[in-house]
Amino acid sequence: MLGRCTVLDEWISLARAFEMMLVSEIDPLLVESLLVPALWHGEVPAISRRALVEGKRIKDLKLVTNIEWRWEESPIIFDWANSRAWSPAGFNRHSRETESVRVPQIDYYVIEVEKEAIFRLIPELRGMTGPKQKIPGRPNVVQVFGPEIERRAAAQERYETQTDWANVLIDWYREVYGKEAPPISTKRITNHYGKRLNQLKPKETARKAQNPK
Repeated sequence: MLGRCTVLDEWISLARAFEMMLVSEIDPLLVESLLVPALWHGEVPAISRRALVEGKRIKDLKLVTNIEWRWEESPIIFDWANSRAWSPAGFNRHSRETESVRVPQIDYYVIEVEKEAIFRLIPELRGMTGPKQKIPGRPNVVQVFGPEIERRAAAQERYETQTDWANVLIDWYREVYGKEAPPISTKRITNHYGKRLNQLKPKETARKAQNPK
């Protein structure tokens, strides 16, 4: 499932690609909203020059895409400034007729992307120049919790408080992303998903909150 890629066209660091896109898009969140899906769907080929696959060192490893793992949204956490990423352990089943295949947890280092693919994504970047851009220093950790919250909500999982929810989600995160993944606090999760988590309390708790005595 995880193939090597040794084609050496013109590759640039992930950090450099993000910086180039900032010249056009200005806002880091806009760049992230373009680049994450493009990486996940294979529109921007990416190679990790050094990777750890559950502790085993591998060179020139392609990043997992939705071709190998058919999640609707990318579960990969990116550290744009340092050209790093983390993907979780899990299971993938291509069809009802096939058995589930285990996907290993991977730490990606020294990520490079195909430069021409960045120009295909934003054609106006060709020939465009601008001042050096500041790349976000914090990895995009918080985005991976949204799909997991909805998966648990669909399974009727409920907790009394937002903090209870956040603690469960952090336990899940540490289990599937490994010990090297970027840390995240309960406060950051509750700040980002608080409104949704309030909707996912047990019915009795929710009624008491709406009708305090």
